[in-house]
Order: sequence, then structure tokens, then C-alpha cells
Amino acid sequence: MKPLTTNDNSVIPKSYRALLLVMILASVLPIWATDHFPSQNGPWYLLASHVMRNYENPEFNYADYYIRHWHPIPHALHTYLMFAFSYVAPPLIAMKLALTVYAIALPLSIFYFLSIAAPDKRFLGFFAFVLIHHYTFYRGYHNFCLSIPLYFFNLGYWLKHKDDFKLKHSLVMAVMTSFLFVAHLFGFLLLACSIGWYRWIETKSFIKGTISAVTASWAGWLLLLDFIYLNSQENSWADPDELEFLRPHTAVEYVFRKFFYSMSVPAYILGAAMLVWPTYLLWRRVSQSSGSWGQKIRSTITHPMVALFLVLCVSYFFVPYKVINWHYANSRLLPFIFILALACAGPIPQWGKRQRGFQTCFLATVCAAGIGIDLLMTWEVVEAEKKIANYTSGIEHFDANSTLLPIHLDNPARGQVRPLTRAHEYYNIAKGGVNNEGAAYFNTLVPIWYREYPVSKMLPDYDEKAPEESIQSISKVYDFVLVMGDDDELRTRLTNAGYLNVHTAGNVDLFRNQKKLGNKSSTSQGS
Repeated sequence: MKPLTTNDNSVIPKSYRALLLVMILASVLPIWATDHFPSQNGPWYLLASHVMRNYENPEFNYADYYIRHWHPIPHALHTYLMFAFSYVAPPLIAMKLALTVYAIALPLSIFYFLSIAAPDKRFLGFFAFVLIHHYTFYRGYHNFCLSIPLYFFNLGYWLKHKDDFKLKHSLVMAVMTSFLFVAHLFGFLLLACSIGWYRWIETKSFIKGTISAVTASWAGWLLLLDFIYLNSQENSWADPDELEFLRPHTAVEYVFRKFFYSMSVPAYILGAAMLVWPTYLLWRRVSQSSGSWGQKIRSTITHPMVALFLVLCVSYFFVPYKVINWHYANSRLLPFIFILALACAGPIPQWGKRQRGFQTCFLATVCAAGIGIDLLMTWEVVEAEKKIANYTSGIEHFDANSTLLPIHLDNPARGQVRPLTRAHEYYNIAKGGVNNEGAAYFNTLVPIWYREYPVSKMLPDYDEKAPEESIQSISKVYDFVLVMGDDDELRTRLTNAGYLNVHTAGNVDLFRNQKKLGNKSSTSQGS
């Protein structure tokens, strides 16, 4: 491996491109290893994109229950990507293509950002490969995941042109920040604040910082005003009463556990261990500064990039853990903190006679950890797929365009992820119809809405506190009930209400409403 030279000004030095390709191929392996990628909330957005694609398709009855709402709302970019890919691929493949976009965009965005913020440290971009398969990715927060590379593409572009920011740059950023806004509101707000803070520290002028933030992100703010108006007119997903903070020691623990730990403990250890590199390089920035230790620290923290890194670190401990129905809010700062730490790194040490020992050691350990994480997560994905295959094995017995009620008495976890939480969506993806637990429940977070809110008016839920009355109302609405978990009494009540068990797989049972559907074949052809 050749050392990085100053005459190679490309975003990705030629000497690293072959290694980059190998690492990208390894990072997408878990995504393509099985039929169903086992992200917890992934099926939510897949059904939304499928409804959008087939809304007017007479084979499906989605229009009876949903309304398409074409609107530039945040948290919808992943859905729009799958919708676009659905024109060239079936739903499950469209989902994998959208996830692959993220897995490729993340390292490329970090290389781009570092090529501007710290061009002599571009090789540190390989650290991205220990960050791809993190907790929020498997939790199914795919829109948030897309916002990470978009943030760094935006921030890198602004850094490149900030000293001569013209109208054309503002227009380019209007497009880029609009994509970031549609990906996730958190990422957009973080970008605007980052630009403003950086410029404020750099110029010592709050006014200049504000002007820079506004001229770079004005398009997203217009979209935000529209989104606020939209939520004021409709049934909103936001819960103003939800607010929870973490205790300091728990927040420290979550730096590791709520980012690197998804389904594999060994992968968690590998990822967390790699934090030794940015920690070491940050220490070098301070220790290699001139003057007394007080002067070293002052000169370090007054640098705009370091100041941005530090304010995010401090914010992590003060941002709520849960707020207005956003969960893991403060934990979402972590990938940005880790990547900014690379740009704040001190002088690269020269180890070995050929003065490339550090680069070799860094690349060897980071790439080995990245590939190890990819292989470990591939094994976890394959194992999780077995549970999903068992859960969805009743699809062939599910009538086309039927109403479905999922009842989860049990929801087994794999690590910190519960892959079956939204797996009932696969029934309606394959055969049409509707269930009462889709992402459209949070209407302004996806481009499809239920026709009536609250959803319980149209599609009631099972109430364990009033089982008899609940079963009676359910039997009038739902063609099928999908039960996971052990409760003989519930199964007896369903049978007494006219439901017939048409499929059993382990502790998963599919019940068909004989009274409502009559003698209709349970093998009606779907999609």
C-alpha cells in the first residue's frame, strides 16, 4: 500500500480504490444474503412503497383503505427510493437496492468530506466500514441512515465553497438540503446548526454564522414550514408529552451499546474496539500542539471543526433520549460525532522505516474489523431469516385483498432487534389488503395515509382487558387474524367467533374468518 501523496488530489486516492471496492462488496453482503432483510421497521416502509406503486392496480385494493399523499415530507426518502426501484425489481429486491444505496453512499460521503476537511487524512475514510451495520440500521430507521451520508455530502460541499459562496452554490445546496430534509428532519436540522456553529466560531460573528446557515439551507426551511402546516391540519404522529433523558452513566454506556450492538455481540465488540483510533488521533491533536497544556487545549478547542465536534459531544448528554415520538434521539448524534472526530485528528504519526507504518496498521485493523462485522452480521441475518420465513409461511393461505389483524403475544428478540415486529406487512405486500399497524398510522411520516383516523375506528385492535367484546368487534372487520405466541384461551375465543385455523408454524397461527369470507378459497392468487 503506497502512502498518501500530496499530488493525488482525488477524493479517493488511486492506491486505495481496489481496497475500497472490496470493502463495499463485503459491506453489502448481509443485505443480499437472504430474501428478507431482517430490519425491525423495514417492512413498514416497504409496504408503503408497494401501496404507492400499486395504488391504481386493479389486482390490489389498496385504494379502499389508503390515500396517496405526494408531499415532500421528512422520513420518506427511503420509501421513495424503494418506489423508484419497484419499477425495475420486485418489492424485496427494491428494498435491498435502497439499502445498498446507503451502504455505498456512507463511505463515499466520508471520503468526500475528508478530502475537503482534512485532505491529508483521506485514508481515515475506511473507518466508515465499521459504522455501516449499526443498531439504528437494523432497527429499521433507514431514512435516518440515509441522512448520515447526505449530511456529510452537504457539509463537505459547503466547506469547499464557504469562502466564496455564490448564488450557484446556494442553488446546488437547495437541492442537496431538500434531499436531506426528505431523508430525515434530524439530519437537516443538525446540518443547519453545524454550518451556523462552524461559521460563528470561525468568524467570531453570530450574524455571519446565521447568514451562512440560512443561505446554505433555506430550501429545507421552506419545506419545514410546509411540514409544520401539514401536521397542524391532520392527525399528527407527534406526542408533545413524551420526554425522557438518560442518566450520565447510561448515556456513556449507550455510546457503545446503542450504536454498535444490533444482533451480534462479537460484531459489537469489534466495532466498539475501533474507537481507539479516533480517540488516539484526537489525543495527538492536543499533545502535538505547541505551548503549555492550557495553551494546547485552548488552541485545539477554538478550531471550528473541533468546536463543532465538541458541541455535538456535549449535546449528546443533554439531548432527550425520547422526545415527541422520536426514540434514541441523542443516540442519533453518535455517527456524526465519530466521523467528525476523524476530521479533527492530529498529525498522522509515521511508524516504520518507510514512514507508512501507521497507515498500514490503521487500514489493516479497520478493514479486518469491517469485514469481520460484515461476516458476523451475515450469519445473524441468515439466522433471523429462518424466523421470518416461519412467520410468513402462511401467506399462501392468505386470501387476496383481505383485512389482517396481527396479534403478537410474544415477539422474540435477536440481540436488541425484534425482526418479526413488522413482518405481518409481508402478507399485505404479497396479497394486498390492509392491517391496522402500518407506518401510515403515523400519517405524516410516510406518503400513504389511512382513509380514516384514528385508525381504530376503521380497524379495531385486540383488547386483552375486554377479550370477549374485542373478539366480537374483530370478527366483523377482519378476514384473517395472525397470532404469534402461546395463548390457548385466545385461540379458543377466535374459534368460537367463527375463525378457522388454516395454518400453523411453530407458535404462529393464521385464522380465517369463515363467517365473513364464506367458502372463498384461501389460496386466491395474489401478487
